[in-house]
Amino acid sequence: MATWRELLALLRRCRHERVQEEALRCMGAVVAHLLELPQGRAPEGNLQGDLEAVWKDWTAEIEARSDPALPHSMREAVGGAVLASRVLALTPPEEGRGRSGQAGESGASVEAVARTWLVALRLMEDEDPEIRAVAAT
Repeated sequence: MATWRELLALLRRCRHERVQEEALRCMGAVVAHLLELPQGRAPEGNLQGDLEAVWKDWTAEIEARSDPALPHSMREAVGGAVLASRVLALTPPEEGRGRSGQAGESGASVEAVARTWLVALRLMEDEDPEIRAVAAT
């Protein structure tokens, strides 16, 4: 989780947009890695609470940075991060299976998946065709 915290700090504290964009793209890759772990476990063996914080941070950052008023490059970075995260490939839990509020076997919250989808849909409606193309991938 140290990598996640460092990326989040870069994203939130650095004033250089290029660094923020690359941190966001890397966060998408970290999310993809977390989805591959056994349900409810972080890389250092931390419990579910750490993953819940990651999902909260993830959705807050991609929602805020997909705003149409932000620069093209930032919205494009959000699209790339969402794509890299593989969150959109998750399936909802089958009735009677899996833990309540989680998507499939991943440990991702259903809310985080839904909010990620909303960001992707917002980007698919962007006025810039390049952003729409990234989001539609």
